[in-house]
Amino acid sequence: MIFPLSFIVLSDTGDKIIFNDLIIKQFLIRCEYKYGSFLFGIYSHKMGIGERLEKFKLILLVLFLIVYSYAQETNDLTKEFESSIISVDIDNENKDALTNNGLQFGFSNAGDLFSNLQGGVSKGTNYINIFSFSADLNLHDYFDINETVIHASAISVNGKMPNDLVGSLQGISNIETESILKLYDIWIDYKVNKQISILTGLFDVNSEFDTKYNSMLFINPSHGIGAEFGLTGINGPSIFPNTSFGIRFNYTFGHDNYIKLGALDAIPGTEDNPYKTQFDFQFSDGFLLVSEFGYDCYSDFEIDSESSLCINYAVGAWYFTNQYEDQYSGNAVKGNFGFYSFLESRLLHFNKNSFVSAFFRIGTADPDVNQIALYYSGGFVISNLFFDEDQIGLAFASTRNSRKNYLSQLALSEEIKNSETNFELTYLVKLTDYFSLQPDLQYFINPSACSEFQNSFCVGLRTLLEF
Repeated sequence: MIFPLSFIVLSDTGDKIIFNDLIIKQFLIRCEYKYGSFLFGIYSHKMGIGERLEKFKLILLVLFLIVYSYAQETNDLTKEFESSIISVDIDNENKDALTNNGLQFGFSNAGDLFSNLQGGVSKGTNYINIFSFSADLNLHDYFDINETVIHASAISVNGKMPNDLVGSLQGISNIETESILKLYDIWIDYKVNKQISILTGLFDVNSEFDTKYNSMLFINPSHGIGAEFGLTGINGPSIFPNTSFGIRFNYTFGHDNYIKLGALDAIPGTEDNPYKTQFDFQFSDGFLLVSEFGYDCYSDFEIDSESSLCINYAVGAWYFTNQYEDQYSGNAVKGNFGFYSFLESRLLHFNKNSFVSAFFRIGTADPDVNQIALYYSGGFVISNLFFDEDQIGLAFASTRNSRKNYLSQLALSEEIKNSETNFELTYLVKLTDYFSLQPDLQYFINPSACSEFQNSFCVGLRTLLEF
């Protein structure tokens, strides 16, 4: 397969060197013979730290091309997707003009390549990618009304799920799901005044509740919405990839304090087809009710000095009003509930731009109807360590099964363990304004809390293209 590609790098003298029409399958061979003296000999010169870091980015770009080549063979990506990437052309002047007129478009492609090196279900390598397109329109720029934003986005996911190799309860990648093409969310957010806003439509509950700034770096899904919340409900709550219709009320007061209330359709899609996009204005399946109180200083935080600190915290609760089944007795149970809390803060500044942040989260869920009764996670993130906007992080996420789930599995003669724990080490670096790479390591203790699965070790790489 031939993939036309051009990119520009700078030589030691500052001259532009252009590589055109690389054949991905022969990339290593061609680079070795044609460009080897430049690409693989860049550290043979006496360079300063800044030069070495910039050329390290070039090595990462080469690594991306190797990953892309492998993905072509493992998943046979369609020509339509290839052409969509190749044909993307950013006209900044036109884009700024649209933004100034209240209209903004976004496009992104994320691809995850993960290899399970030991344990889990089986050894192997899987690749999955997601294309997303979004549009936002601010009616305030067209009409004499308060700020009113209309948003819509669509997603397309293709490939093989990395978690098929591990069998983790929490998952490996926050973009993995079945191959789908669908409308992801569509909503309108009306700002009543400086303190009150109301949002309604199809929306991801994790975009409004249980949202943490620092944990968003990590690829494991549990660092988005907590596992004890994300793995509840008949089709799960309204989160990726299936959202449901709902309403969110937000009230801010004091110095960055807020209260959020939400009511959503309890079952995204339908019971038979969770991937179906459905607007249930009558909430015939019941409600998912969510509330959160917190303090958010990150949204407008500016570092004035190396001693500047910012602490975020929140406590939340959720409740499904529909009917469930007791895990052990099988009796009908009305409702399903849980609580969560998180804290995150900037702990240490190396200088005005580079700093260390930390987060911790804990959540509980109704032990009668949910497999996970307790979940807790935490981690550290260092920002702007080597480059502007790069991040390196280390985190853990651990689940504890409910007593009734444990007893019900024993009754079926299933040998299970009581917990699953994930450790993740990851590094995100922006190579250009639009392109990033994120190497990732994950280690699982007791995948799926199942005695049949040995501890698993995964090595991955995420590529991210954003416009």
